[in-house]
Amino acid sequence: MNELHSSRREVMRALIIAPSLIATPVASAATGLVCTPTTTQDPAWLALLEDERRTAAAAKQAGKAADDAFGRFSNARASFMEGWQAEWDDKHGKPYKFIDARPAHEEGDCRINAGMVDYNAFPKLMKAKRDQTTAALNSQYRVAETEEVWSVAHDTHIAAIKAIIAYPSRDPDIIAHKLRLLIDQFGDDEGDFAPLLTSITGEA
Repeated sequence: MNELHSSRREVMRALIIAPSLIATPVASAATGLVCTPTTTQDPAWLALLEDERRTAAAAKQAGKAADDAFGRFSNARASFMEGWQAEWDDKHGKPYKFIDARPAHEEGDCRINAGMVDYNAFPKLMKAKRDQTTAALNSQYRVAETEEVWSVAHDTHIAAIKAIIAYPSRDPDIIAHKLRLLIDQFGDDEGDFAPLLTSITGEA
C-alpha cells in the first residue's frame, strides 16, 4: 500500500526533465555564465512546498486508513477461511457423508441419488460461499473504498512532487531540495542523483 505506484523514472519521463531543471551552479560557473538565482522565499516556490507537505500528510493518513482496513478484512477472512477449510476437508471426496445427511424418510436408491447430487454440488456451493463472504467482508471493512481514497491522495501527492521538480530555477538550495525529494520518494538505485546533491551541498 505504501509502495508508490509511480517509479522515479515514470516521474522523470512525465516531466521530460531538461538538464536545466537539475543543473548544478558549479557547472554554470565553470562556463563563466552568470545565473540569477530564484530566491527560496518566492511565494510561488513556498506555495509548492506547502502543497507537497499537505498532500504528503494526506496520502500518509489515507495509506494508514487503507492498511488498517485491509488488516481488519484479512483477519476476518482468515477466521472465516479456517472454518471454511475445515468443512471442505471434512466433506470433500466423501460422498457417503452427503448420503448419510439425507432425510431419514429417504431410502435406497432415492437416498443415494439425492446424496450424490448434493455431493456433486458441494464444490460449487463452497466456492460461492467463499466468494460471497469475501465480498461481504470487503464491503464491511471498506477495503475498496479506502484503497480508492488512498489512490487519489497518492496521485495528488505525486502531482505536487512533479510541480516542485518542474519549478524552473538554478538556485542551489532549490535544486538541492528537488534532489532530496526525488531521493526520498523514489530512491537513487542507479546512483545518479546523490553525486549531484554532493556537488551542490557537500552532503555525502
